[in-house]
Amino acid sequence: MKETRKDASRKTAANKPGSRQPDFIITKDTKAKDANMGFLFDDLLASEPDVDFDVNFRRAISRELLRHCSRQGLTSGHLAQRADMPLSTLNNVLHGGNANTGILTLLTICKGLGVDLDEVISVAYQQAKSVQNPANNPAD
Repeated sequence: MKETRKDASRKTAANKPGSRQPDFIITKDTKAKDANMGFLFDDLLASEPDVDFDVNFRRAISRELLRHCSRQGLTSGHLAQRADMPLSTLNNVLHGGNANTGILTLLTICKGLGVDLDEVISVAYQQAKSVQNPANNPAD
């Protein structure tokens, strides 16, 4: 069988000085056996976060950002200018168009609002937690 250029470049890259090969490759059935890791991949998969909490948390972040906009009398267009970001990106965050908003995007929006990101996150977290577990909701 003739060796392709792609195969040759893989061999060359793997044998270069300073190139690091992975300690192990994770497959579906791989379990971490290294004592330093202290967990099994199966355990991580079993402890995935609750989807409902994730959705509630994202919504709570959007609501908290909108609340700050309302308090300051800002439209989304004004905030987009202050945050120096595209209006479409801001609207996706504020209205749930993006399921995985990056932390830097949230930080940029918070700077445009003049609020601390940790405040927005902590308030949103508490709101999402209370929706998830209504027994702990102090408003009842």
